[in-house]
Amino acid sequence: MLKVVAGIISANNGKILIAQRGSGMHFEGFWEFPGGKIELGEDPKNALKREIKEELELDINVEEKVHSWAYNYDFGTINFTAYRASIKGGELKTLEHMATAWVEPSELKNYKMVPADLELAELICGGNS
Repeated sequence: MLKVVAGIISANNGKILIAQRGSGMHFEGFWEFPGGKIELGEDPKNALKREIKEELELDINVEEKVHSWAYNYDFGTINFTAYRASIKGGELKTLEHMATAWVEPSELKNYKMVPADLELAELICGGNS
């Protein structure tokens, strides 16, 4: 079972950062909440900080846990944990993604999200985040 963290990274204006999966990635072109795999023995919050730094060149503050869920892909089950986060430094760069976008929570439904992130997107759109 794979463990993954996702960040609900918010700007001061209330918009949320999403990223479009890059060329050659599973679900290429779909949008996701940035994050990634938790390494063996790694704290989930530290994993999120590391992944965001590696993928987007941003330093973040990881705040409270928002939601945990599991998603069954054909290759296996992934356990996700999402945290609220804010940017504390760095300059946004798309190192592994095709694009990034700052979107209003209500706009998430307009993006083709990876299947595993749909539950979180619906939660945020519903105003329960």
